[in-house]
Formats: sequence, C-alpha cells, structure tokens
Amino acid sequence: MFHSSWHYELNGQPCGPVPGSEIARLLSEGVLTARTRVWREGMPDWAPLEDVWLPPAPAEEPSATEPLPLPWEHERTLGSALSTVGLILRTPASAFARVPQGASPLQSLLFNIIFSTLFGGILILAYRTLAPGWMPKDPGLPPEGLNQMAPQMLLLAPFVVAASAVLQAGFIHLCLSLLGAARNSFQATFIVCNYVSGAAAVFAIVPVLGPALLTAWSAFGLSVGLAVVHDVSWKRTALAVAIPVCIGFLLAPR
Repeated sequence: MFHSSWHYELNGQPCGPVPGSEIARLLSEGVLTARTRVWREGMPDWAPLEDVWLPPAPAEEPSATEPLPLPWEHERTLGSALSTVGLILRTPASAFARVPQGASPLQSLLFNIIFSTLFGGILILAYRTLAPGWMPKDPGLPPEGLNQMAPQMLLLAPFVVAASAVLQAGFIHLCLSLLGAARNSFQATFIVCNYVSGAAAVFAIVPVLGPALLTAWSAFGLSVGLAVVHDVSWKRTALAVAIPVCIGFLLAPR
C-alpha cells in the first residue's frame, strides 16, 4: 500500500498520482487530513483517507498519547513553516498539543527569528518605499535618520528577536511561577513564546490594524499555548501574560 500510486482531492480538484510516501508527508504537514478523499487502483470508489490509509510501518505510527509534531519540528522547509503558521493561527490549542515533551527550543527560536525578521523587514521596506514620512522620528537624528538606518536594523533584527524572546519568556515564566501555574519547564514557556511571536508576525503587514491585531492575537495565543503546555486554566496563563504588560505600561515614561 505504501508503494502504490495514490490520487487525492485538494481544494475540490483531483491530484496525483503520487507514491504513498508523498501521502504520508502531506498528512504529517497538515496539507491532507483524515477526511481527505483518496483513490488508488483496486478501490471501487474514492474514500476518506482514514478508511483506507495504513502507516508504512508500526514503528513509525505515533502512539495515542503522542500526536504528530508541528510540521516545522518535523522538517525545516517553507511549506512546513507556512503550515505551522496556519495551524497556530487557526487552532492554537491543538497546535501546541503537538509540541512534544522535551522539544528543542532552538527550532522554535529559529522559526521566530525567520518570521519576525521577514515580516518586520517587509514592513520597514514598505515604509521606505511607499510612505517614508511614516518612519518613526527620533529627536537625536535628522528627519531621514531612521529611514537610512533601515538596513542596519534588518541586520540586527535576528539578535533583537532572540534577546526579546528570552526576556519575554523569562518574565512570563516568573509570573507563572508566582501564580503557581508553572507546571512545566522554562523551556516549554520559551517554545510557546517563540511560536506565538513568529506566527503573529504575519499581522505586521496588515495596513492600519496590523499592530493592534498582532498585540491582541499574541496575548490570546500565549494564553492558550501556555495553558496547554503547563496543563492549567487559560485564565491563570492570561493573568501571567497580562502582568508584564501592565508593569511595562506603568513604568513607561510619560
């Protein structure tokens, strides 16, 4: 079965033939689901994948308590990255349930750096090209100062993203500990912060409403994701996310 040629439906259109290994890859990346209709030679009609598909070998079959990992954890490609963004934005609870215990934080940090830098860079380039007058002003620089510094800002962005991720996760995990909600390691908190920040970065390019959408969804995604990995109520994680924001607002210069 794994070596047979398969046809499948995607967006209402038949695709294929492809080998069984391709079906397995598309299934692991979330492109296909258990309800996707498929057909191969010998079948009387098209049928849902869950009714006819068997994994290639028992050793590769995930256990009932170990869901498939996020596509980015499985393969570092553009397709898997975009699939991961989609999963996190659409269904954050089920997405973070797929983060395995002891997952490497480096994969999530790389994900955050790529998307935060990419969409932040798109935003800066859009400002420079379409509306250079909208670039933030700094009294210590000439009017075009920050506009001219945009290339340097892009080069420093990965380091800024990494440092921000460590600080954000550190403050939030401290708040979780104070609230008695830190039932998992700092590493788990760090992974959630990175995936949420990376996925939410896509809102940065939305005109006008982008910053508000990014902030609102980040707070929501962090609350849900942390509740999943720490196995606590989302109300407690929402409070842990809100505390650093409130402290920062109170300490900000007026």
